[in-house]
Amino acid sequence: MSISSLMVEIEELASILQHFKENSTNISIHVQPNSTTLGITGMDIWRTCLKISLVSSPTSGKANLELQKYISSLFELSINDVSIMSGTKSRKKVINVNLPLDIVLIKLEEIMRIYGS
Repeated sequence: MSISSLMVEIEELASILQHFKENSTNISIHVQPNSTTLGITGMDIWRTCLKISLVSSPTSGKANLELQKYISSLFELSINDVSIMSGTKSRKKVINVNLPLDIVLIKLEEIMRIYGS
């Protein structure tokens, strides 16, 4: 995937993250269900969120489960370490990962660099 919009500044990445509690971080995400591919498609600076396309449909929680699995694989976590804090029936979601904010920021910057190249 070669998307120039994925090359973002660390300050922009930090804006989509929120320290939730010790070793736990919230990530603002906007999902696009029913896509042809699964993956990060960029950042929405205006909405202050990460954009992710999902192959699954938003019915019966399929897209939410796919999102949890995808996020857990990106951060090398168990699916139980990723939860949807808000937006289960919306495209705008807040996902919680059981990792400290600084680790999430470093991993996201790494992921965005890989996808952006």
